[in-house]
Amino acid sequence: MQRESRLRKTADFAAVWSEGRSRVDRLFVVRVRPNDLGVTRFGFSVSKRIGNAVARNRVKRRLREAARSASLEAGFDIVIVARNGAAEADFARIERSIHKLLRRARVLRQVENGATASSVTEVGEHEINGGGDA
Repeated sequence: MQRESRLRKTADFAAVWSEGRSRVDRLFVVRVRPNDLGVTRFGFSVSKRIGNAVARNRVKRRLREAARSASLEAGFDIVIVARNGAAEADFARIERSIHKLLRRARVLRQVENGATASSVTEVGEHEINGGGDA
């Protein structure tokens, strides 16, 4: 993730937290606030409650990758806070959760047919069994 795509200052985190709108699921809290910069910036918060340093850093790496893979509208500050259970979740679950929350926050870019960009990537979420006798 590029440097200009990161929220780094405490004041930026505080502004998103106080003025942003929130979406929540079992693993994460996502706060979104419009900015006037023309670029979407991310901040991540993983508290010591989540686990040891290795577990927290793994969650942060997975969050950065899930955020990077989402096709987002420009001009938002987004803070993602990990909740209990995030350390035990695999990457696919984290990515689905983040994309769902970003879609609910209305920051995912729209594709031509009106679907969100991440809904295209969620196809094939369930395995299809042939079930025939061959």
